[in-house]
Amino acid sequence: MDHHLKLETDYFLPIDYDNLPTGKLSAVVGTPFDFRTSKLIATQLSALEEGFNKEVGFDHCFAMKTYDTTLRKIAEVNHLSSGRHMEVFTTKPGVQFYTANFPKNLYPNPQGGFYRSRTGFCLETQHFQDAPNQSAFLTALIKSGETYHHKTVYKFGCK
Repeated sequence: MDHHLKLETDYFLPIDYDNLPTGKLSAVVGTPFDFRTSKLIATQLSALEEGFNKEVGFDHCFAMKTYDTTLRKIAEVNHLSSGRHMEVFTTKPGVQFYTANFPKNLYPNPQGGFYRSRTGFCLETQHFQDAPNQSAFLTALIKSGETYHHKTVYKFGCK
């Protein structure tokens, strides 16, 4: 929760009550999904949940404004107190940002007890979920004889 996140994305995919994309791209501007400048994850999460008036968390795909299959930076994470940072580069059009919302406190900790929810997050590069069923999304179909090629680079450092 104390990491700063910047996403090089202008859109996110809204989801329904079953966590499936609605088939639309929504602009991040003026919403808790706006990570175009570096933002504290906890602050944006609070703003998101305030709008829903319940605990929901992030589990959304964020989409680049333009997509051309070249390797480009899509995310940057900084942990100010430790100096650790990470950059994510991808040839995919989107990145799934997940704040470990569930299952609640069910992951065993080798030192005893359980890891709490939201003690981590994921940045997973990808095509848009449910693309075969959403005509507005870029196709993720690979036809017979075609070659699938994708690249993601995670770059870590410490200042």
